[in-house]
Amino acid sequence: MATYNGERYLPEQLESIAQQTLLPDELVVCDDQSSDSTRAVVEDFGQTAPFPVYFHENPQRLHFADNFLEAAARCRGDYVAFCDQDDVWLPEKLERVGAAFDRTGAALVAHQALSFTEGSDREERFQFAHHGILLPDDLFPWHFFFGFACTFRRDLLDVSPSALRPFDVIDPRRRLAHDRWITFLATTRGIVVVLPDELARYRQHDTNESGWMRSGRSAGAAYSAARNRFAYNLAKHLSAARRFIEILEEQVAKQGNADRSDLDRLLDRWRELDEAYRARLAIAEEDTRAGRLKRWGEAMKRGAYRPSVAERPLPMSARELALAFIARPGQRGLAKSMLSQAGYPE
Repeated sequence: MATYNGERYLPEQLESIAQQTLLPDELVVCDDQSSDSTRAVVEDFGQTAPFPVYFHENPQRLHFADNFLEAAARCRGDYVAFCDQDDVWLPEKLERVGAAFDRTGAALVAHQALSFTEGSDREERFQFAHHGILLPDDLFPWHFFFGFACTFRRDLLDVSPSALRPFDVIDPRRRLAHDRWITFLATTRGIVVVLPDELARYRQHDTNESGWMRSGRSAGAAYSAARNRFAYNLAKHLSAARRFIEILEEQVAKQGNADRSDLDRLLDRWRELDEAYRARLAIAEEDTRAGRLKRWGEAMKRGAYRPSVAERPLPMSARELALAFIARPGQRGLAKSMLSQAGYPE
């Protein structure tokens, strides 16, 4: 569990863990320098909890992704479940997830959930698009499963140091979010299982740390982003893809002559994605509409929007054709400036 000023909802989440039909071996809490009574809430719970509770306070703020990964690294069991401080686990979550690991030998198990807004009695089913047993080839390269629904084999953390993960494509000031990172690692080590069971209640409120379900930008802001961030968005994804390729190449080299067909296929997919991003970035870096239209045609011929690298090929190719006509000139400079301000590597 990663905590930060969580006193308001933390007791309900802790109680839901204590009510599991299959209790965890331990609860490891990493706190990101809370200024409220989070520590006291956890320590009070630990006095009566039916399992050991360990509390660690980070000497400096890590923010939510690195805080989750720090907590996971401190766990001693074979499996780790990410736990948000403000959700509620349903009683059979760990039992059903554990049974799925026993049944399938998966690297990661995710599940469906119920989403509710603070102050409202309405609940909605939050459902992942994929379900069942998924091979790495079944997952589009950028797919991931939200952390609150994920349990994974702890040895995934040994695949590659988390400090080497790419910068995040949504918030480039920090490295890739913990759930995207763990999903990627899981694809390198076996299958993913998505259960149809709703095993947690995801609470939405104004102070969610990750904010992934908050409302989108206005029409004006979206148009401004389209005008200014065409190359920037592609460059972020290209940089992340390159880092994933480096990690996979290292894993392939470590396996030597051992059976590595799954890793090779995964590496091929990321190399295809890298090639596609290069072709698409070439569109944005042209300053004239005629030049962009030419590059767009070349990208189409090179398969930059084929299904293996574009989840929705036709809408994506049409969207980038439109961007070619409305994006400001000087995209290369704009992207470089934005990436530099965010601290993103060139």
